[in-house]
Amino acid sequence: MDDAVDSIKEQSILISSGAADGPFAVQLATDLREIGFPAYVSTEVNNLKACDTLVLVISPEALSEKTWQRPYELFLSQGKFICSVRLNGVQLPPQLDALEWVDFSLGYQVGVNGLRSAFANKPAAVSSQVPEQLAISSRIIVISMVLAVVLLVIGLIVAIIVLEAV
Repeated sequence: MDDAVDSIKEQSILISSGAADGPFAVQLATDLREIGFPAYVSTEVNNLKACDTLVLVISPEALSEKTWQRPYELFLSQGKFICSVRLNGVQLPPQLDALEWVDFSLGYQVGVNGLRSAFANKPAAVSSQVPEQLAISSRIIVISMVLAVVLLVIGLIVAIIVLEAV
């Protein structure tokens, strides 16, 4: 579900939602544009890359669809600002709970005001060290796993040699 967007500017807000929350996302984008925030709903990869802020609409349905993961990973890897919108009192996954989030369970206008505050207080540049640290940690884990497999194979070879010698 994509808004009719001719060109998404770099300082834009991308709103990502699951299919069940599409109407909410479109209404939120419309309301944010009315108060001066360039917000769009899109799933196009080029639009994801063009925006500097991601708003993830998270509901129980969105969690089961897992549609939030792709834009989340892309924005996280680029060190961009991510803010989740909680609907229906949903429990956020740990990786989203650790980031900025706004609870729309308290009312729509309260949620919009929370987003305005989050946008006003977002860091000028989100640290890109987190994705780098995650990448390094992932490499270390892969190397450790490969080393463990190599040692296991060596151990099996030694065991076979010892058993044949006996």
